[in-house]
Amino acid sequence: MIAFAVFAYDAETPFPGIYAALPVVGAGLIIVCAHPDTIIGRGLACRPMVVLGLTSYSAYLFHHPLMAFTRSAAGPDAEGLPMLLFAGLSFLLAYISWKYLELPCRNRALVSRKIFCAASVTVALVFLVFGVTGHRTGGFLSQRLTPDQGTLLKTAVASPARERCHTGGADFLPPTHACVLNQGHLKAAIFGDSHTVELAFVLADELGKHGFQVTQHSFSSCAPSLGPKPGTRATPCDAWSMETLSLIKRDDQIDLVVVSYRILSYLRGSGEVASAPDAWDTLATLLRHLAAQGKQVVLVLQAPELPASMQDLVFNTNNLHGDIPGQSRVDWEDQRRIITARLSELPREVMVVDPSDIFCDMKTCNATKDGIALYFNDNHMSVGGARLVAKQVANRISSVFSVRPANRLPPTHPSP
Repeated sequence: MIAFAVFAYDAETPFPGIYAALPVVGAGLIIVCAHPDTIIGRGLACRPMVVLGLTSYSAYLFHHPLMAFTRSAAGPDAEGLPMLLFAGLSFLLAYISWKYLELPCRNRALVSRKIFCAASVTVALVFLVFGVTGHRTGGFLSQRLTPDQGTLLKTAVASPARERCHTGGADFLPPTHACVLNQGHLKAAIFGDSHTVELAFVLADELGKHGFQVTQHSFSSCAPSLGPKPGTRATPCDAWSMETLSLIKRDDQIDLVVVSYRILSYLRGSGEVASAPDAWDTLATLLRHLAAQGKQVVLVLQAPELPASMQDLVFNTNNLHGDIPGQSRVDWEDQRRIITARLSELPREVMVVDPSDIFCDMKTCNATKDGIALYFNDNHMSVGGARLVAKQVANRISSVFSVRPANRLPPTHPSP
């Protein structure tokens, strides 16, 4: 049972949960059945295995910070030999800890119970105070940042309505209860995954100037979906997408629909809805369905991703008086060539707004612009970054809605 779990379980195995029962029951059976007169019992009683058992929990505690700091310094590609060396170092530190810390603390002739309890409580309180203080100060940011860095990072903010209006998971916010962010005589729906959240918040300001009421429909890690694939059960993302699309299509008062996804990640194969080229086909069909209802549809493409978090880029820059670069324009165009090659497949009625045209020059896609952080992590636009994109969306649609009444365009072809 243990061996099967080790070799058969992978990153896609739901864990913990019912799958955890297999190795747990296996371990329990060994404890019950591995008597000293059995092969397994004798094997587990040999000195190397006993030492391993005595130090295993300490090794478990040591390995996490060692590997976490290594990945923090070297990035997610830190694998192979470095990690193997740190695994070995974990056991060395665990042995030292066991011999020179655990054993003396268990020797009442050296450490009385009273001293041990007092020391334990004191150490626990020190770590508790340190942890709570670090949490409340955002990681002691004021001590680690220069004034210029602090000012810049204050602009790397997410939507204030993110927690209230964004949804996800099986108990998602019903589309009928979606957040209405402002008021207006026209209606606009913002639809997509978490990359629409900040865009919706600032579009409420920008589109409000043109008389639009903006409603936010956003679901975490939810690729474009028109329902479950044949032979599969609907995921929460599928269910939410179908309900939301149905609501938007039925509402004749919705004149404008702005759609945005982190589409590149779904084409690469991540997200709740299974991936791949299907994601682009589904997106094109989704846009076609909305346009067929007479909606003016705007697709906001994915913004360029950063090579590190916004915070790390600010920490590590030596020059805060100019724009902080992200990745090169050439690298970004290479990453998203699968998207640009298929833009022609989108319905002709759909307006396309590309944040790359705003965030990038000929050489570089920037992380900051004119003293404003364009992102709040390594891929989500900040409120400041989204505002630049929202202004372009508003400019593009103003010409359309200034030459026709509030009611929508006639359908271009029969409703699917």
